[in-house]
Order: sequence, then C-alpha cells, then structure tokens
Amino acid sequence: GASHWPRGVAPLPPSRMLGAAGRHLSNNWGWYLLGGGIGSLGNYLYCNFTSARRRQTLLDTIDRRLPVNSDEILELRSLNEVRAQQLLEVGLTLKQGRRPKAIDGRVSVDDLVEALPGILGTIIAEQYTLERMLAAISDNGKSPVPIGDALASMMFVGVDSVDERLRGMYMACSEDASAAGGLPVERMRDLLSALLATGQVPIEKRASEVKTPFYRPSEWAVTSA
Repeated sequence: GASHWPRGVAPLPPSRMLGAAGRHLSNNWGWYLLGGGIGSLGNYLYCNFTSARRRQTLLDTIDRRLPVNSDEILELRSLNEVRAQQLLEVGLTLKQGRRPKAIDGRVSVDDLVEALPGILGTIIAEQYTLERMLAAISDNGKSPVPIGDALASMMFVGVDSVDERLRGMYMACSEDASAAGGLPVERMRDLLSALLATGQVPIEKRASEVKTPFYRPSEWAVTSA
C-alpha cells in the first residue's frame, strides 16, 4: 500500500525505536519515579480521606436513628441503683402474675414498665429513656417482646460489675440454653440484635468495613448480628 511517510523519509526500524525509548527512560528515570511516587501518595491520601468520610457519614446516620444516645444511657444508669438479680425477678413476677403473653415468654412494654417499680421498690429515674429503648425492639411498643431480650437489654442499668451484668444477660435467656450450658447461635444473634437496636453497642463499632481493592476507598456497611 501507499506509504504514509514523507518522500525521502524512512521510518525507524522497531529495534531503533525501542532503543530510543530506552535511552529516554534511562535518562529521565528520576522524573518517572517522582511522578509515580506522587501519584501513589495522592491516591493513598484520597482513599484514606474518602474512606473516613464515608464511615463518618454512615455513623452519623446510625446515630440519628438510635432510640437514645450515649449520654442518655449513662444518665439512666447513674441515676438508678438496680441489681441484675432484681431485673431477673421481673421476668418471674410477670410469669407468676400470668400477664398476657408472659407465659409464652413474651411481654408488652407497658406490662414490663408497670412491673418495675413494685419489684425494684422504687420508680426508675428517666423512665421515658428506658421506654424508648424497649420500644425499639417491640415495633414502637405495638408488639410484645421476648422477656429474655427485654431483661438482657436492661442489664446495663445495673450497678453490678461487668461480669455480673453479663451473667445476668445469660440468665435472662437461660431458658433457651442447651444441655451443654450454652446459648444457640440463633439465640445469641437475637440477643445481639436487641442490644444493637437499643443503642447499647458503641457507635464506633456499628460500622463494618467492606473490603475493596487497595487502590480504591473502602466501603462501609451497618454492623448486624
């Protein structure tokens, strides 16, 4: 076919073209290295900034949807002198009193809150905060909740040690324990879901990183049970 090169000008052989490119690269390798380093650093900073912004945006969204904030939880606990054992007695009282649904292991938020003063011997300070928390696991108070989940969700109010409160959570759900003395995975998942819904999991633990290639910003998803 017709040549595209001007008359009298012959194209360089491939070997000479590669040689020229190689000489250019060897004479300017520092610039290429600098450019690559700046590009890598820029992408690293972009990924870090974007990942942190995405995580914070998700955490802010989660925080706005929680029934209570961390300050309200701390205030609720500091204003009440409640023992884990007292909370466990709430479930027994509801069952012995044959409250509706209690025999089946479920209870309405109204029945639960109404039973607290008589068992604890005092009115719960900031009770409306507790009611909001319980409403989060009862379809805004419309549906009865498992007694174990409700009591376990209230264990944070106790003035006992962390070990005693955790033991109280286990005892609240002990009817579902296996013969080996452990709770089924499904039951543990339900309990964790209740703790997440009532706002008792630290906000910084409520976002889970979704792995992406190293050169792309991380994605974040809401932590679930």
